[in-house]
Amino acid sequence: MLMAGRADVLSGTGRNDQRENQPGGPPDWVVQPQGAARVTLPATQFVPQERLVTHRRARARPVSLLAGGLLFVASAAGLALGAAPFVPAQAAATSQPSDDLTESTRRAIADALWRVALLDIRVRTEPQAADYAAAGMLMELAQRYAPGDLELLHRRAEAAWGEGESGLLEQITAQIVRADPSDTVAQLRLISSRLSRLQTIEARLAMYDQFLGSRGEQLDASLRSRLALDSALLLREHGDERGFLDRLKQALRLDATNKEAALLALNFYSQRVDDPFGRLELQSNLLYADPLDPNVHFMISGELAGLGAFVEARRFHRIAQRILLAAGAQLSPVRQGEALVLDWMVEGARRPMELVIGKLEMERSLVLRQRRELLGEESDGARARLSTLPRPEDVLLTPEYEEVRSSAALALGDRASLAASMEDMARFLRGYVEDLTAVNTRPAGMTEAQARGMIDDATLRLCIWRLFTGIDVDAALREMQDLVAQLDETSEVRRALRAWEALRTNQPELAYDISLMPGVKTQWIDLAGAEALDRLGRAAESIAAFEKSAHENPLTILSAYAYDRAAQVRGGRREPGDLLTADARRAAAFARTVPAWIDTMVDQPRHFQQVSADSGPQARASLERATVTLTLRNVSPIPMAMGSNKPINTRFLFNPKLETNLYDTNFLAEAEVFDLSRRFRLMPGEQVSFTLWPEGGLVGLLAQQASSAPTRLRWRILQGFETRGGMKDRGVASVEINTSTQARDALLEARIPADSMAERLAQLTPASAVPLLAGARALVLAPARDGFVDPGKAQVAEAMSRNYPGWPKDVRLLVVAMMPPSGTVAELRGLDDAIRADTDPDVAMMAIFTRAFESNDPLLDRGTDENAPPAVARAAYLQKQRIERGGPIYARDGISTLVGGVGGRR
Repeated sequence: MLMAGRADVLSGTGRNDQRENQPGGPPDWVVQPQGAARVTLPATQFVPQERLVTHRRARARPVSLLAGGLLFVASAAGLALGAAPFVPAQAAATSQPSDDLTESTRRAIADALWRVALLDIRVRTEPQAADYAAAGMLMELAQRYAPGDLELLHRRAEAAWGEGESGLLEQITAQIVRADPSDTVAQLRLISSRLSRLQTIEARLAMYDQFLGSRGEQLDASLRSRLALDSALLLREHGDERGFLDRLKQALRLDATNKEAALLALNFYSQRVDDPFGRLELQSNLLYADPLDPNVHFMISGELAGLGAFVEARRFHRIAQRILLAAGAQLSPVRQGEALVLDWMVEGARRPMELVIGKLEMERSLVLRQRRELLGEESDGARARLSTLPRPEDVLLTPEYEEVRSSAALALGDRASLAASMEDMARFLRGYVEDLTAVNTRPAGMTEAQARGMIDDATLRLCIWRLFTGIDVDAALREMQDLVAQLDETSEVRRALRAWEALRTNQPELAYDISLMPGVKTQWIDLAGAEALDRLGRAAESIAAFEKSAHENPLTILSAYAYDRAAQVRGGRREPGDLLTADARRAAAFARTVPAWIDTMVDQPRHFQQVSADSGPQARASLERATVTLTLRNVSPIPMAMGSNKPINTRFLFNPKLETNLYDTNFLAEAEVFDLSRRFRLMPGEQVSFTLWPEGGLVGLLAQQASSAPTRLRWRILQGFETRGGMKDRGVASVEINTSTQARDALLEARIPADSMAERLAQLTPASAVPLLAGARALVLAPARDGFVDPGKAQVAEAMSRNYPGWPKDVRLLVVAMMPPSGTVAELRGLDDAIRADTDPDVAMMAIFTRAFESNDPLLDRGTDENAPPAVARAAYLQKQRIERGGPIYARDGISTLVGGVGGRR
């Protein structure tokens, strides 16, 4: 199983309201489990056939997954895992932070290193494996200054995934699991990685047995459910179908939110048993696993319609429509037709006919209004636009809509509406044929043969509808003859047209005989046979044929007509609503057990989840680390799946509103993205909290650059965000929240005059380094005023370069991380020279990533020295790859590609 978070959250690709980036902070979990959910499998006939060959499973010796001292446990008595000795591809740093550093200084150094890792990868247009590897090395160094930062571990895991280093990913995942035993997503990733190293299927199955037996009972049920599903798939591959079924049932019993297991059970059952109520029950399990999947609602709607429970079928169809519309998707013509069919079945044929007529009138009135507005303007532009607008009467709906209007009018016996609809359908298809006939109006790249095929299809479509409705029958018979003659005698299209031709020429016996011919059957052929039986006086058979055709195709417009036609043959009209059958009543009763709050999830997401954000004190010191605690709570009565695109969506966009006294920093500030996929589900009443650091990227840097004056920052947080119309908005069934505004004091060190700053830098200590360097950076990055560059920049830059060699190693690392490369601030060239001369392995590694931007840079030669520390050698190798690939690079461009030149090269 891959990581829950995507690697691209490190790199980001957009600005405020346009870009999506994701740094993060350590989660703080609060768990209050309670409740359970109903999960069932139909018992009826749900037994696979015995295999002809019984494959005896080898009793492999239990495999110990304990090695190297790493314990992976759900509790003190839990199941232990281990790892084989591992040598990471990423070379580890070689020294540790000084013992005399204060905790706040350690935190500041870690954050500075973390930030430069994010900025370094985000300036890359399309990050590749080497970019993720570089980010991973920088963040590994940051982790030594903040060893307890769990979110930094997750970012490192994302980097390892982006790099494609499965061994490194496993090592980091093991650290995540050890730091946070409640992270079931990481646990599954770790277990799957370890299991994949077992050489035989028998060994893997034996280990699955341990996890899923009594020894694994301390593991979270949602985790064991995924393991049971993996085991089931392996058993099926191994040929053990009964074992597969047992494990699949176990996966469903353990966790109702395991959608993959629920879908697999549904498919397995449907392929072996033709039982609509069994399918309906399994579909309901799939619904509870993901109540926001529109396809599940459409599936249930179709099953209910097939059983005659049209009222509840329309309910689920409408839920699916709302989900799709909330996501900004358009309903396909097929789904629109299904909606009109259900309206017909629930309210009668007049309802969909009125809806179609209303849509046509609305479209025509819009054109009429536009024409009136343009007629009122006296300009050449207005006259030009007017010439391109059709007349209102020339506005036509697509044939899909007219087929609904024609069928409903035919069922109602409304000849005027029927004639108008068929005329509009014919006009639309004539225009369609004209466009395909002319080469200059065809779709680009369409061949003559393709155009001719589409023209013939359109012609035959109009012919069948004319024969079906009895409108312009002579025209249909005339236009179809040559085309039908070209079709094979067994063609279902030919048989359908010939059957309806026979009906319209008073030959019902021939029509019925054609309907019985062998070959593919279509609903057109079935309806022709049913109509022929009525004309032959065989009413009971005709009714049965109409109802059989409708039952087999429950959501087509021809089925709605067939139900009404069957009632007419009986001598009356069909009462709107459900069919009066035992199956329809049973299906409707089952559907009504699905609670009403499922219907409101899209429109009222706070009815099933609570999302809150606590940003802490509103007044903060200038450099104080500001975090946001995000809490998710399941307030529904059933377990809810968590994750990206799950009911409780764990993907969040933090959109900043940054106010400073400098340039338009709010426009420049990038949004931050967090994918908090740490759990598979939340039980009813359960909540989980994450403490995040959304200022890790460009936002925090811009705020510090403007710290010579007070700043203000707040976050607009969008759950499950999506892009609509070029803007970010909350996702389907997701919420939007806003934090309070954080007001930061000005940084006094950012106001120190250049000469005083130079003196202070000469006396810098680790305790004073962070505010002094932040002030110095703000000074050297200050924009030019009135076209003149502040000469104090050079004075401060010279002081840093002069004093740099005497500063402690930890301070020098901080300088390399905080100060931009001289490619963006020319005054810092001397400092870059001092950094390049630094021989400390960690500093050298940092210098390579932040200062080397040419393939012949002497910094890269350090990696070829046979005595080069591993970290330096690997950094040089990676940076050379990145340089040769071309494109923006932090070592040369700084953040100029992210901010459009502000704070970059002048």
